[in-house]
Amino acid sequence: MRKNEREKPKKNFLTAKLTIFDWGWAENVIYKIKARQHEKSKGVMMLEKIKEVFGINSFDVDEYNKEELELQEKIHEKVKWTRNERGQISSPFRKKKE
Repeated sequence: MRKNEREKPKKNFLTAKLTIFDWGWAENVIYKIKARQHEKSKGVMMLEKIKEVFGINSFDVDEYNKEELELQEKIHEKVKWTRNERGQISSPFRKKKE
């Protein structure tokens, strides 16, 4: 087995790639950046460019977070547990015996 044919161990890191094109023309790249997980400054640059292009400000982010929180609360409504005369919890999911 040759040295080149051996499997090389892969490094565990994430990579993010941001490419912004001119509308309708994939050849006209406006902005392009690629960053690995440990390159924090490039990640911040990506976030700033996204905010600039899409016109996102901190008020929009706060509003979105509130809407998302309300949606999550609706999805995960708490189950009301009741107790019977002996003090044991009766499940609301159990079929009632008549």
